[in-house]
Amino acid sequence: MVRLKLNDVSKSFQSSKHTCFYQVVYPSGYALNELKNLENPVRNYPFTLDPFQQRAILCIENEQSVMVSAHTSAGKTVVADFANSLRFLKMLA
Repeated sequence: MVRLKLNDVSKSFQSSKHTCFYQVVYPSGYALNELKNLENPVRNYPFTLDPFQQRAILCIENEQSVMVSAHTSAGKTVVADFANSLRFLKMLA
């Protein structure tokens, strides 16, 4: 049986209108890597991303799994769009 350890990094990111909370869960003994901003994102958007979108995209760029939960019309599709764009570019490489 795999034991999961809840890493207590409950953090929040805020913009003028939104707050993003997140937690990280990983198996015991797993070395958690810091997320690194990539110099050249695979996709740019003509609008400012909300904090939860920024954080989710950062996880995807660092090849980590992410689950996004937000109310209807919050912008979850942007995260999926980014993930699909990244996957498509990797298939072409």
